Amino acid sequence: MTKFYQKRTPNFSSIYKLALFAFFVFTIFSCNKEDEIGLDLIPQKEMLNLEFCDTLLLKSYTVYNDTFSTKNKTLSLVGSYHDPIFGKTAAGFLTEFRLSSTDVEFDETSYVNSFTLNMVVDDYYGDISTPMTINVYNISREINTETEFTEFDKNQYVTEDSLITSFTFTPSQNGQDTLIKINLPIEFANRFLGYSDQEFIDNAKGLYVTINENETSESILYIDLVSSKSNLDLEYTYFDGEDSVTTNFLYLINSACERQNIFTHNYEGTEISSEITLGENSINEVNYIQAMRGVNTIIEFPDLKSIVQDQKIAIMKAELVITESEDYVSSDYQACEKLNIIVLNDSLEYLNAPDYDILGSEHFNSEYINNSYVFNMTAYTQGLITSDVYDNSKLIVSAFANTISANRVVVNSGNSATNRIKLKLYYLKL
Repeated sequence: MTKFYQKRTPNFSSIYKLALFAFFVFTIFSCNKEDEIGLDLIPQKEMLNLEFCDTLLLKSYTVYNDTFSTKNKTLSLVGSYHDPIFGKTAAGFLTEFRLSSTDVEFDETSYVNSFTLNMVVDDYYGDISTPMTINVYNISREINTETEFTEFDKNQYVTEDSLITSFTFTPSQNGQDTLIKINLPIEFANRFLGYSDQEFIDNAKGLYVTINENETSESILYIDLVSSKSNLDLEYTYFDGEDSVTTNFLYLINSACERQNIFTHNYEGTEISSEITLGENSINEVNYIQAMRGVNTIIEFPDLKSIVQDQKIAIMKAELVITESEDYVSSDYQACEKLNIIVLNDSLEYLNAPDYDILGSEHFNSEYINNSYVFNMTAYTQGLITSDVYDNSKLIVSAFANTISANRVVVNSGNSATNRIKLKLYYLKL
């Protein structure tokens, strides 16, 4: 298997960010202070008189992640790993498949030569030199995408008789080939020869592809199901008079097919389990963040308004710095390449941070650089101080591309003795 890499976006110019935020903040204050001199009229020498603060205490703790949808994602994950910090994590997926054409007819002379499930591997996480066993099940009901799977009940979709095949392989031994080919039993394929188009729709509900529950593969594969090379390939032979003809018919897995990622996490016996129990009462020096709907870190700013008191200030720049804990750096389990932040308001609504709306996803979500993640939170911080929109709000910090990646990271908390979560403020007194 080729060594995949995750694409990085170029760094957004920090000068441009600062200019953009400054313009945004100046605009807010010009609008809100109609009876006062606008910030654009403040003498240049006063503009240089910036105050700086990075000593505000922040509150942080770890919670389960129930925020992100796992439906119809660009990648489908399969595999497992056992992390000494995060416990055992497993991934699988449900998917429909469809006829590539409705004008095919299998007559009574037709017979199956082979039936192959082809899946394109886009990337991976973990140790791909460890063998992996993939189980493929035939599901008995339509994929329900109306609700999220907080806890997947396998028995709602499959029975003991639903297992089609098990396939054991070592991903690293695929060499340059990024296509997994799983041979499905002829007996399973034969049922499709007898189906009319409508019978296929009525009976072919889809597949459940998952890891063998009795083993740990130590890697998660990122499968691109909507690739034109991902499909079910039926090779069959029929007779045209006395001549035999061998051909192929494809069952497609494409964007029109319902797909759902399934993740399970077992934190029993880990530090995370006790942290979840403590919740916002935690005084631990670290917090945890894991993709695949694992765990998030919550950050609150209880002391932010203490710098305001009876004065008015304009935030010129506010940087939220989140640092990976040195005690938990692992060469075996790579840290999240990016983190994401959303706002949870006091009405329990999920909102984009205003800085996200200004910069967009590509430039707001912080990359992992020098063991840290830095977010420009200028507009959000100003809103906390001057508006009631964000009163009692919290920041939810999660892994970027949460439901299509498997990374995790342990970060210093707001209670950490060194390199704690920090808000760096540059502001003007008005």
